[in-house]
Order: sequence, then structure tokens, then C-alpha cells
Amino acid sequence: MPVLNVLMTPRGGGGPYQSAALVDSGAGVTFVPNGVPERHGWTSGQGAPSLVNPVGGGSFLADVFPVTLNVLGDNYSIMVHEMNEESALRCVLLGHDILRELEVLLHGPRGELEIEVPHGAPA
Repeated sequence: MPVLNVLMTPRGGGGPYQSAALVDSGAGVTFVPNGVPERHGWTSGQGAPSLVNPVGGGSFLADVFPVTLNVLGDNYSIMVHEMNEESALRCVLLGHDILRELEVLLHGPRGELEIEVPHGAPA
């Protein structure tokens, strides 16, 4: 999995959080490790927790935090989800909620889908 350095600045109050982040194409949303929001004084500003179903684990209610995510010098306003206490996650996971934006940043906007077929494979 690709690794990027990210900076998250909460929009609801508290201090910034800088971390290495894994780009996880299997995650639907972006996650921060359990305890990060509390240690940095983040306040949840979006109402009720969100039900998430991470790959390889059971579903749970995750607290949600509005942040400005700085990655590769660009800022994105997203919601991040806090992993539960049972999670072994110790770094940020960037999910599908931000992957499309990163793809556009890295490769430019695409108007068509590109599919590569290995040599000799049926098309």
C-alpha cells in the first residue's frame, strides 16, 4: 500500500495531527487511530456516530470528525472516522472518500476508464 504524509486540522476545534497515512482501496472512509481525537482535543461536530463496516472486522459506531486534510500540498474538507478500541490500526487509513481526489491530483481528471489487459490474456 502507498504511504503518504498527511496533516489533519480539525474544523470543530482542537489541534492538528500529522501522520503517515496508508492509501487503502478497501476502506470506504478515512480512519484515524483510536484516541487521536481525544489526545488532540478534537470535537465531533456532525451529530450521531456513523456505522462503519471495516474489512476484516466487525461493524461498529465510529465517532466522526470534520477536518481539513492536507496531502501532497493540497487541502480537502472531509469527515474522518475514529477506529474502535479493539483496532490494531496505528496510522491513518485514507479511504475511497479521498482516493478519487488524490487520483485527480496525481493523474489529472479522466473522462474515460482505462483498463490494462496483460499480454496473452483474453480481452
